[in-house]
Amino acid sequence: MELQLLSTSLKKQIFMYLISFLLPPFGLGWAFKYIKNGDQKAKKIGWVIVAVTVISLAVNIVLFKSAMAEFYSVISNNSQMYRDLGY
Repeated sequence: MELQLLSTSLKKQIFMYLISFLLPPFGLGWAFKYIKNGDQKAKKIGWVIVAVTVISLAVNIVLFKSAMAEFYSVISNNSQMYRDLGY
């Protein structure tokens, strides 16, 4: 089985890391391709992409939970206000 030559340039790495952070699941395709490659540098890049994706997902989950809690708080306060006004 012949291994592909994957780009390990800094420009390509930055691009993949940004995509992995901003659009978390989309970087995993690259990650697995790089991890399966025999080159140690490519494997390291793949694992960094996985780490960036996991961190991004964790941050997104925390932010989403916080936003939903705030939304629920606003809705609860508004519904109580309308009840107090007789609606």
